Amino acid sequence: MLSSPEEEILAKACDALYKFASKGDENKVTLLGLGAVEHLFKLISHEDPIVRRNAIMVLGIMASNHDVKKLLRELDVTNSLISQLAPEEEVVIHEFASLCLAHMAVEYTAKVQIFEQGGLEPLVRLLGSPDPDVKKNSLECIYLLVQDCQYHFDSPVTGLYNVKDVINPLQIMPENRKILREEEVEKCLINLLEVDNDGVKVAASEAISAMCENSASKRALGVQGIPQLVQLLSSDNEEVKEAAVTALVNLTAASPSNAR
Repeated sequence: MLSSPEEEILAKACDALYKFASKGDENKVTLLGLGAVEHLFKLISHEDPIVRRNAIMVLGIMASNHDVKKLLRELDVTNSLISQLAPEEEVVIHEFASLCLAHMAVEYTAKVQIFEQGGLEPLVRLLGSPDPDVKKNSLECIYLLVQDCQYHFDSPVTGLYNVKDVINPLQIMPENRKILREEEVEKCLINLLEVDNDGVKVAASEAISAMCENSASKRALGVQGIPQLVQLLSSDNEEVKEAAVTALVNLTAASPSNAR
């Protein structure tokens, strides 16, 4: 039915497969063996919005399976998924496209594909979505992407623009800080302080300042973050020093253990 020329049949077939795949990993494996992934991959770019939406929903659910993720990576599905993050697409498409990317981003090769195909910018834009699922999926994907920060910030494909795009929303969205705390993003931010790029150090220091509004994050950041920030005080770059001082002030404020 996924090969039908009729849009109504395609939409209903995808809807039925979504319900089937949602019932467990065994069903996802069954669909994989029947060749459903290849058909769905073609349909996520279908001109009919309902067909496209339903196909993306199935892939978003199926992508939690390891073997499905492997096939999606081989099919290079990331570019098609990224295109579905456009502002004009409906919220459900944003939700399941970002979910699929988040599932895939646990593997290094997929991270590289998402970065090099321009996936970070639209994911950051979705941090402002009013839908909590879209926001959570996007944050989880971004967090997974920046874990291998040394590759990404040494790569000519990415740069400071993307780094600041990831970090700056933390300063203005308290709900994002809560989710990032749950994802233990503090370690990643501390690693960014070691990147050989003054702009990245500034952005990371600003994000650490923002995360200090969460008391648990303040404790987690203080242990390893304070020594790193103190080292930045000897930087020749005034902006780096200013951002480091501000972060230190926020880390030590109302925190005796950090102050010591």
